[in-house]
Amino acid sequence: MVKVKKFLNILGIGLGCLMILGVVVVNVGRPIWESSFAGQVAAANRDCPIPVAGGAGQITSICLEDDCLTYHLSYDKGHHLLNALGEEKFKEALLLSMICLNGQGDHQGDILMDQLAEEQCGIKFVVSSSGVKQFECKASWQELQAMRHACAKTPHEALHSLLLMMVEAEKFNLPAVVEEGWVMTDCGIEGENICFTVHLDEDLFSFEEVCAKKEDIRHSIVVAMSESAESNPQLVLCKVSHSGITYRFIGNKTNRKFEISISSDKIRQMVHIHSNVNIQ
Repeated sequence: MVKVKKFLNILGIGLGCLMILGVVVVNVGRPIWESSFAGQVAAANRDCPIPVAGGAGQITSICLEDDCLTYHLSYDKGHHLLNALGEEKFKEALLLSMICLNGQGDHQGDILMDQLAEEQCGIKFVVSSSGVKQFECKASWQELQAMRHACAKTPHEALHSLLLMMVEAEKFNLPAVVEEGWVMTDCGIEGENICFTVHLDEDLFSFEEVCAKKEDIRHSIVVAMSESAESNPQLVLCKVSHSGITYRFIGNKTNRKFEISISSDKIRQMVHIHSNVNIQ
């Protein structure tokens, strides 16, 4: 039977954006005992390294450079998604993440945006993998303010847009072999669920036998989600966006299909939500 944990290791970067920017605000925007913005940044840097995205990455330093509040991020799992997004889409993701932070009820995203405008300071992310720079994105404070005034989304609307963006970026990795005979071919959003399509090689597996075991597979997926550290970013992303997960299995010869779904309510029972991404 397929090793279900391999289904779980995607879509962490969306959560990564949210949690990284949550750290930005918590560690830079709130230390009112620091009299200057530079002092706030220095205080935040003393907390580094800071784990993000369920431990899949870490912020290694926070500093002021190139007229930007700059985050150096080590993220070995998923930096390819940043490249897939491209610089303009990543800038949009930053803005959407700040809007999402307003959903915590205390306008944290607006606080950071206002402070960046006051300091005439942009924001920059430098992402490295295994010590080698892979991706850099910079948004000037003027660009951030222009995007801010052009975007009239609520936190939940912003989160939905961010989720769509991350799913589209993930498609650059597909098709992907889960293991012999199982190939993930597509992902998307259908209704309230993130949906993954997996094609089954019917030369290797009997569709009837696999379908007959779908409840066992569903149970295995739930257990794997509960135990796998790699699945945590995806689960938290589902929780904050009130999304469920559907796996659609399709026989590659007969085109027969069956689905396994894990509801949003079930996911919300399973996972602890980080305060930095708790959207009300």
